[in-house]
Amino acid sequence: MNKKFFAAAVALALSTPVFADSGFYIQADAGISKIKLKEDSGLNNGMTASESGFSPRLTVGYDFGNNWRVGVDYTRYKSSFEHTESDAALGLHNVGTLTGKIKKNVDVSVIYDFPVSEKVQPYLGARVGTNRVSYDYLELNRGNFNFEASGKETKTSVGALAGVGVKVSDKVTVDAGYRYNHWGKFFDNAKINSHEFSAGVRVKF
Repeated sequence: MNKKFFAAAVALALSTPVFADSGFYIQADAGISKIKLKEDSGLNNGMTASESGFSPRLTVGYDFGNNWRVGVDYTRYKSSFEHTESDAALGLHNVGTLTGKIKKNVDVSVIYDFPVSEKVQPYLGARVGTNRVSYDYLELNRGNFNFEASGKETKTSVGALAGVGVKVSDKVTVDAGYRYNHWGKFFDNAKINSHEFSAGVRVKF
C-alpha cells in the first residue's frame, strides 16, 4: 500500500462515468481500535505500547453509482495511552513513563463495491490521511537525575479497508468492516499503526 496506488485509485474513480443513482452519502460507525507503538531504539530503548478503545467515526462521501465511492472521514480514537517500564540495568533502577495523546485523524478513502448481489456488496478500499500525535516522557532515577522529553508531530498515513455492506433499502446500507492504518514513524524511531473493526449505517441522498 503506498501513495502512488492511492492516487491511481482516485484517478480511476474520478474518470469512470457517473450514473443516475449517484449521490452523496453520510455514514456513522461505532468501532473498536487497537493502536500499537513500537520504538526501534533511542528515547525509550525499544519500548512497545498498545492501547485499545472505542473509536466512533463519521464519514461524508460521494457514491458515483458505478460501484466506486469516495469518502472523507473523521475518527475519534481513545485520546491517550500510557506505558510504564522499569530498567534495572547497571543498578540504576530507572522507571520510565511514556504518555501519548492522539490529537486528530482525518482520512480520504477510495472504495470499490463488488456487485455480488443487489443486497450484499463486499468492498475493498485504500485510504490516506493525517494523524497528529504528541508525547511526554519522564524517566526517574537515571543515575541520580531525572530525564524529560516531549514533542508533537503530524504525519501522513496510508492504509487499507475491507468489509461488506447489506442494503436494507435503496438509500440505507448496514456496513461492517476492518481498517488498517500505518501512521508512519513518529519522533524519529517510533512506528505507530492501528487495527480497527467497526459497524455502522450508511444513508445515501
